[in-house]
Amino acid sequence: MQEFTIETDGFSGVLFKAPKPFSSSKVLIMLGRGGATEIRIIAEFFSKNGIDTLALAYRNAPGLPEHFIEIPTEFVLYAVKGLQKLGYRNIGIWGFEAGADLALLSASLYPQINSVIAVCPIRHIWYGEKGKRGRLRKRPVSTSCFSVDGAPLAYAGEGIKKKVFKLFLQRLFLRKLNLLPMYQEAMFAAPAEALIPIEKIKAPILFLSSTQDTIRPSKLCCDQMLKQLNEARFKYNCQHLYYSQVSHLLFPFHLAGLNLRKEQRLFKVERKFPKECNKSRVDAFNKTIEWLKNNKVG
Repeated sequence: MQEFTIETDGFSGVLFKAPKPFSSSKVLIMLGRGGATEIRIIAEFFSKNGIDTLALAYRNAPGLPEHFIEIPTEFVLYAVKGLQKLGYRNIGIWGFEAGADLALLSASLYPQINSVIAVCPIRHIWYGEKGKRGRLRKRPVSTSCFSVDGAPLAYAGEGIKKKVFKLFLQRLFLRKLNLLPMYQEAMFAAPAEALIPIEKIKAPILFLSSTQDTIRPSKLCCDQMLKQLNEARFKYNCQHLYYSQVSHLLFPFHLAGLNLRKEQRLFKVERKFPKECNKSRVDAFNKTIEWLKNNKVG
């Protein structure tokens, strides 16, 4: 395990070395939902399955933004350069939820990234949020969640504030959380500049989504991004794996040692088909590992 800090390295993260790596030249940068502890556990789990993995923090850690507001993409660039200095020649990036959006955006900006895995992404850059983790504790802010060279990027989601109370009632009384209407309305009204320019990526891409995702319209967005790439005559391998019996939580958190049962109970599909959901998560992870093994530098 090797630690990196903003002060000395320009980025904050922990590199977990695989006991038996399937390639000494490959490394995976891991971007989560923003929680430093969660992403470290996920990164360590990946490393135990054969690939060196860097858990990269991008907020709420020493030297990083406290809130999800104008997160500099340069943190990813500095991590890439740091890994190159360590001798890695094939640098992939994996992201879940907002981390997936950042992974796609970073790969569109930095051609040094050789492969991209986006789990439950959306195709737009979103608005910034202020507050602690937990969707109903966050407050929308009128600026972008990401920035490049100190300048905030165009974003979608303006005018979402009015929806928060309705979401609170859903969660409190109906034991569900459905954000799809909110996302779809906001994306329809979003400026064209808020689209992540995925056609600029110079690497293979693996999308993963769920048809039962009620947090983000990830299946729809992945389908639209595939169309976007086809229209741009994208020359790299691009694949979309989607599942019908799993919620937004499309990663085997339970195998990594993370207990997300309270969060899982917010989803009808998780309450009704718990075994099937876990099976989908494991299958998605196994296919991700196989994709990483077979992926070649773009």
